[in-house]
Amino acid sequence: MYCDVLNNVLKRKIFRDIKNNILSGIVSKLGSFILTILIVRILTVEEFGIYIYALSIALVLLSFIDLGIGTAIITFVSRHLDKDIITSRSYFRYFFKISMYVTLITGVILFLFSREMSAFFFRNSESYYFIFSIFLLILTMQVSNIMEALIISLRKFEFLPKIRAVGVVLRIVLLSGLGLVLREMGALIGSILAYALIFLIVINSNEIKRFIFGPIKRIDKRGLKKYLFLLNMSTVSYSIFAWVDSIMIGFLSEFYNVAYYRIAFSLVSAIISVVSISAVFQPRIVGYTMNELKAKLKKIILLAFSISLPAFLLVNLFSLNIIDIVYGVQYRKSLEVIFPLSLLILLNSFDYFNAIFALRKRPIYITYIAIVSSISNFTLNLILIPPFGILGAAWATVVSRIVNIGIGYSLFIKVFKNEG
Repeated sequence: MYCDVLNNVLKRKIFRDIKNNILSGIVSKLGSFILTILIVRILTVEEFGIYIYALSIALVLLSFIDLGIGTAIITFVSRHLDKDIITSRSYFRYFFKISMYVTLITGVILFLFSREMSAFFFRNSESYYFIFSIFLLILTMQVSNIMEALIISLRKFEFLPKIRAVGVVLRIVLLSGLGLVLREMGALIGSILAYALIFLIVINSNEIKRFIFGPIKRIDKRGLKKYLFLLNMSTVSYSIFAWVDSIMIGFLSEFYNVAYYRIAFSLVSAIISVVSISAVFQPRIVGYTMNELKAKLKKIILLAFSISLPAFLLVNLFSLNIIDIVYGVQYRKSLEVIFPLSLLILLNSFDYFNAIFALRKRPIYITYIAIVSSISNFTLNLILIPPFGILGAAWATVVSRIVNIGIGYSLFIKVFKNEG
C-alpha cells in the first residue's frame, strides 16, 4: 500500500516537472519568435546574417571551453544533494571555478589576436570589435547556463518558466532597442546585457544564494579534470550540429545565406525545445539502476516520439504561413530547408545516449561519438555547401545527427550489455 502511494506521488512529480519543463520551453521559444520578428524587421537580411554569424562563432567557441560543466553539475550536485548538501555545494563551486579560469584565459587569447581573427572570420581586420563582443557573449552565456544547470540539479523546475520569462523580456527590450540604434552590433550588445542580468537575478534569489554561499569541504577530485575534458566532447558535438553549419555558410558564401538558413533552423529548434523532455529525466537517470534504465528507456523514447511526431507534421504543413507571417516574404528562401531540418524534431526523440554516458561517468564513449559525428558533419558541410548552398548544410546536419544517434545506440548496447 505504501509503495503504491509512493509510486503515485513520484509519477505526479515527474509529470509536474515535465509540465514545467515544457512550459519553460514554450515561454523561451515564444519569446524568441517575438524577438526574431522584431530583429528581422529592424535589421536587413545582411545585418541579421552578420549577427547570427557572430553568435554562431561565440557558441562554437563556448562549446570548446565549456568542458561539459552543465552536465557535470547536474551529475554531481544531483547525486549528493539528498545525502550531503555540503558535498553537493562543494562540487558546484569547484566546477564554477574551473569554468571561470578557462573562460578568462580564452578572453585573453581573443584580445591578443583580435585583429587577426577579425580578418579571418569577418574579412576585415578593422572589425575587431566583433571579437570583443564574442568574448563577452561567451562569458555571460556561460555563467547563465551554469545557473540553469544548477536549477535543474536542484530539481527546481518550477523556477525555469519564471527565469526564462524574465530572460525573454530582457532580450526583447535590449536586443530590439539597441539593434534599432546600433544595428547588428547593438543586437550583440543587447544579448550580452540580457545574459548578464539573468545571471545576476538567479544568483541573488534566496534559495540559490543559500545553496551557493554555504560552507564547503574538500572533495575527491581524482579523475575529474579528465572526466570534464572527455565530457566536453559531447558539448562540442552538439554545438557543431547546431552552429558550425552557420559559420561555414558565412565563410564559404555570403552572410545573407546565414540569415536564410538560421530562420529555418530557429523554427525547428523552437519546436524541439518545446517538445523535448530530456532535461526532466536527466537527474533521474543518475538514480536508476541499469536494469531500470533499460526498461524505462524504451518508454521514455516512445513518450518523446509521441510528442514530437505531431510537431513534425504541423511544422511541414504550415511552414509557408509561418515564414510569411513571422519573418516576412523576404525570407521565403528558408523554405527549401524546412523539410530536412524538421527531421531533427523526430531524431531528437532518440537522442539520450550521450546524456546516459555522461551521467553514468563514461565520457570516453561520448568522445568517440563526438569525434566521428563531428568529422562527418564538417566534411559533409565542406562537400555539400559549395554546390548546394543552405540545402547541402541542412542535409549534412541531418545525416550527422543520425550518425551520432546510431553510434550512441550501438555503444550503449555494447557497454551496458552485462550491467544490471
